[in-house]
Amino acid sequence: QADSRALEDRKNLEELTNLHENLVSSLESAIMTVNKEFRIAFANPSAIAMLGLEREAIVGQSLETICPEVKEAILDGRLIEHGRLEVLYRAPGDQFRHLRWSVSPLRDRENRQLGYTLIGFDVTRLREMEKQVEESERLAALGRVAANIAHEIRNPLASLSGSIQLLASTLQVDGAERRLMDIVVRETDNLNGWIGSFLEYTRPRPIEAGETDLAQIVNDVLQILTSGDQFGNVRFSA
Repeated sequence: QADSRALEDRKNLEELTNLHENLVSSLESAIMTVNKEFRIAFANPSAIAMLGLEREAIVGQSLETICPEVKEAILDGRLIEHGRLEVLYRAPGDQFRHLRWSVSPLRDRENRQLGYTLIGFDVTRLREMEKQVEESERLAALGRVAANIAHEIRNPLASLSGSIQLLASTLQVDGAERRLMDIVVRETDNLNGWIGSFLEYTRPRPIEAGETDLAQIVNDVLQILTSGDQFGNVRFSA
């Protein structure tokens, strides 16, 4: 009878053990147990996948070699006091992941502490989404500022450009004066275009390379410099 009872108890224990292992293995949360020496005794499949390592590279290894920040937080009490800790984990292949850990003491039936149970979550995607939301809010704020800038600058630019064009049509100017007026009108249009591009910054798009006439830019600069008195004693050549 004793042998039969022992056999039945052993069978029940095996079934309970299998149920426990299957339950822990099927959890999406990463679960690891470490002993009092902070050596990893168990890691479920989710923990192995989250850390990006082989089982042999985790089980039996020191927690300090896998997640040194977690061990340090347990030792100084921060992890137990605050309940969780988020670390930036460097996975194989230089892939950085945001991992959030919580810890609880692992005890036996006599309430003696055997080590710790660690539960981890990969919150990388959550942090990426938060960053995207922050970027969207920043761009929205920038768009509002850009709209105000456009309103405050474009109106005076339109007045300036219209006034120059009116003067050019009513005054009899030619030569250097005419070229200076043309430069003012053209650069006013360019500035108006830059403001439009600044507004487009709220809707980022790929950079498009284009050609520009450097000789024309140099000639315009020389024309402006030679028309002023501050460079009267300077001779320019191009």
